[in-house]
Amino acid sequence: MKIAVYKDTFAARRGADMAVQFLIDGLRERGYDVVVVTDADADVRGRVSSCDVCIAAGTNEILVLTDGGRIRPPVKTILQFHTHPLYPFRHWLRRWRRCRAIRRAIALADAAQVLVPSYEGMLREKVGYQGHVYVIGNASRFGTCASSSDDGQTIIYPAALNADKRQTLLIDAFARVAGDFPGWRVVLYGTGKASYEKKLRARVAAAGLGDRVVFAGYCKDLTAAYSSCAFVAFPSANEGGPLTVVDAAVFHKPVLGLLETPAVAEIITDGETGLLCEGKVGPYAEGLARLMRDAELRRRLGETACSRFAAVYSRKAFLDRWESAVSSLLLPSSAEKVK
Repeated sequence: MKIAVYKDTFAARRGADMAVQFLIDGLRERGYDVVVVTDADADVRGRVSSCDVCIAAGTNEILVLTDGGRIRPPVKTILQFHTHPLYPFRHWLRRWRRCRAIRRAIALADAAQVLVPSYEGMLREKVGYQGHVYVIGNASRFGTCASSSDDGQTIIYPAALNADKRQTLLIDAFARVAGDFPGWRVVLYGTGKASYEKKLRARVAAAGLGDRVVFAGYCKDLTAAYSSCAFVAFPSANEGGPLTVVDAAVFHKPVLGLLETPAVAEIITDGETGLLCEGKVGPYAEGLARLMRDAELRRRLGETACSRFAAVYSRKAFLDRWESAVSSLLLPSSAEKVK
């Protein structure tokens, strides 16, 4: 089977870029002929049409493949949602023409893939999608953790620097409890617009946190960061299927997430595999303090997260589900691997 994976660009270095590359590498390892298509190609539809099936990595991609929702994709196509299904429609008042085209284009996909079970209902009820929906969560980029320790002092937050990720909430909450925990620090891994980073740095300075909030920039390999941190803060407001939550579990580290972020609250069981709290400074500060003062709680949450997530979000489970999804589009005659 020849599979086209179409993603507009891999230059953003975001979670979706990593997830798509992870899928490409895995399918190739399993013997499939994978053709990577990007917007840099002169004829996107032409390259896709030479394949048996296509994985379109988002709504930008399905718009191109369907000419704005006017024609069907050139081959059987699975549309990926790396965010929740309503996210592409968030600016519908000022971008209603584009949102209408997105809805038409989504309807032309032969199947769709969402990251958590509740998103299937959202896609059908709110967007009106009637095709087949596969629920395939993101898998951890890490295998088994070679070593993991709790230094009792460092909280990490790996995420792009933007308003949706709510680094401001973490900084403000940490400022409230930092005086009670003088040995602790927060390390932010990620990059974003210079103006937003400047705003964050000013917030840190105003809170008198000095070098206790570290801007570490983009880090390609977070093995050392996950291995040695005490726990992971994740105050993100918008997530499709947060890789960070799954990656942290591999390293036996708990995550402090938000109750109102659907995918996070669906993956984390509060008090068992992590902690969830309201997205306000007071409750988030309380969550930070609870984890900072209790190493045994951190250990218990991290161990439970690792044991529960190991099979569900493993690389093997992820690739098995994708292999089944791609093959099922072409059953019964064409679901054979390239020899």
